[in-house]
Amino acid sequence: MNQTTHTARLARTLCTLACSLWLGACGHTPRPAPGTPQPTDAQALAPSAPTEPPTTTPAPSLLSGQWAGRLSLKLGAWQGQSASGITLAFDLNSQVQQGVLDLSTALGTQVASLRWRLDGAQTTAELDTADGSSRFDSLETLSQAVLGEALPLQALPHWLSGQPAPWLPHAPGLAPGHFEQAGWRVDASELPRGRLNLERPASDTQRGVTLRVRLDL
Repeated sequence: MNQTTHTARLARTLCTLACSLWLGACGHTPRPAPGTPQPTDAQALAPSAPTEPPTTTPAPSLLSGQWAGRLSLKLGAWQGQSASGITLAFDLNSQVQQGVLDLSTALGTQVASLRWRLDGAQTTAELDTADGSSRFDSLETLSQAVLGEALPLQALPHWLSGQPAPWLPHAPGLAPGHFEQAGWRVDASELPRGRLNLERPASDTQRGVTLRVRLDL
């Protein structure tokens, strides 16, 4: 099998792995019904109870930076699906509102390019392979189409810097450099040596995933 055929087949294999917002209303003050007791002047002048400001979730914002190295993805056996794994070289270029992740074989042949742009809470994502381009409505569906499982690509630049993504809740771990976020256990304690370890435990609703990142230093 020549290299071109091998690359095209690998790209098709990656692309064919398991594939897989929000309006207010306005109103008016109704006229009191006949016979309804009217407030006294003292009641009308009494200060009203303070209202709590509405809570909002900060919009995602990517951390700017560039990282390159290797990522090893292992998918655990789950509900009749066999365990599987893949190792790829990667080059991640992240900016505040957009990002590009290029994936290549060990020989340096690019097999996929993942691109996304953030517009507030909206995300547009696109995948380029030897078979053409495809558009997705989220990074989760994009990464699932490429690698078989939804990966935390939006939070990954922050995790690669050893910190939680600021728009998502997180829980600190028992040891320095460890925390949990978005269902993932993040071990950033070895980042000075270029290592980031991520684990999503298996459950009744999702398979276990392990992602190990080895950075070029």
